[in-house]
Amino acid sequence: MIYNKLTLNDFINAFKQGNRDYYTYEGYIALYEYLDELSEDCGTDIEFDMIALCCEFTQYESLEELADSYNMSFTEEQLKDVEGNKDEILDYFYNNTPVITCDDGSYITAEF
Repeated sequence: MIYNKLTLNDFINAFKQGNRDYYTYEGYIALYEYLDELSEDCGTDIEFDMIALCCEFTQYESLEELADSYNMSFTEEQLKDVEGNKDEILDYFYNNTPVITCDDGSYITAEF
């Protein structure tokens, strides 16, 4: 199979043209860099599948939103003080899924 390496602009434009504008600009950059690095680390090309990426990766505006989306995994006390429990909460996600930190303070995780 022949693969064509997408530039960052190609990557972002594909989502926008496909009416799948699911991420912030910083989120697109972080996701693109994550996938590019993963491809290099694995030594294999990753096929671009916009629909699969949209289904697999979700961007959360903040750590509070991320923790709240998995609220059954945390105690009420942890959710009341997410910033105070940041390391513990992030460790939970790091142990279960890829966590991509975006420059705008948001997080992208693979669904699990």
